[in-house]
Amino acid sequence: ASSNLDLSQGKAYTNLVNANSSGSTLKRVVPGNSDQSYLIWRLQGTNGETLMPPGNKLPASTIKAIIQWIDDGAEND
Repeated sequence: ASSNLDLSQGKAYTNLVNANSSGSTLKRVVPGNSDQSYLIWRLQGTNGETLMPPGNKLPASTIKAIIQWIDDGAEND
């Protein structure tokens, strides 16, 4: 809510992929490059970023699937 991130159907993809993040100079999701995607930094706590979601880290298998989707080009299926 603090970053006005709308993840509703029909808006989530546009608001994530190649979109500026409010907490970093990185894009939220960089297709083909999970290492430079702010979403992954937040999910893993990279470089001291606050973990997302708050209070409950996602399972490693879920994070791995998101990384794979990004590295495969973050297609909008």
